[in-house]
Formats: sequence, C-alpha cells, structure tokens
Amino acid sequence: MKTLTVSSVEKGLLVFIVFSLLFNGVALYKSASLTEHGVVHERLTALAFPLKTISEKTAFCRLRSAVAGTIGLWLNKKEGKKL
Repeated sequence: MKTLTVSSVEKGLLVFIVFSLLFNGVALYKSASLTEHGVVHERLTALAFPLKTISEKTAFCRLRSAVAGTIGLWLNKKEGKKL
C-alpha cells in the first residue's frame, strides 16, 4: 500500500479548493453583494469578482447549475422533499 505524502495531500486539497471556487464563483459574488454596504461589502465583492468572471468565462457556473438542476432535483424528489 502506497502512503500519501504531505505534498500530495496538499496538492489534492489545492486542486479541490480551486475547482470549488471556480464552480461557486457566481454564487460567492452574489452572496458578497448581499452583505451590508461598507468596507466589508467592498472587500468581499472585490475578492469575489475575479472568481465570478473566471467561473463565467470557463462555464463552470453553468455546469454547476446543470448538475443542481438535474441530479439535485432528482435526489430531492427521491427523498420526497417539496421544492
């Protein structure tokens, strides 16, 4: 059995975090824009805007919406939850 080194675990986490940010860039920006206006609002939207732009340009946000609209609806329907 091969043991995982710290560097391989760190690389895996970095890849996971990058893809998570790309898939959720639009949602992060939308959440940041809903915060109360002020310094925090400006900083959050300034940080989230590049993620939103990259997410839209690479179409990761559409892939996330498609998965949520198909598999997410199917899973919720399977459990009997009302949408």
